[in-house]
Amino acid sequence: MIHDYNLAMVWDDQLFDDYKVDFEGWTRDLFLKVDRNTLKSLKTVLRYRGIYTGNNRARVADSLYKTLAMDDIPKWDPAEFQAMTFDHRSKAYQRQNNARRITPTTEQPY
Repeated sequence: MIHDYNLAMVWDDQLFDDYKVDFEGWTRDLFLKVDRNTLKSLKTVLRYRGIYTGNNRARVADSLYKTLAMDDIPKWDPAEFQAMTFDHRSKAYQRQNNARRITPTTEQPY
């Protein structure tokens, strides 16, 4: 299934919707039974494609379960959003680049 997420041509809201459908009915215990590296791969692809999965230091199974329980796509923590490297086709990438262009610089003109 992780392979499918890496190949799928979906990002942001559509990916969040697909994730909710694909993992509908999953419990925290089911996530805990999955190999940790597999869960990390899933979390990585979700984040890279614009889905915030909670604090990146949180337990992976807990993050994925909590994300699944949300009704709407989660809002990014501002610091994590700015530090994240997104897929260039995602809305998150576009928002991040737009925010960087709008942010005034502290440099003084000559």
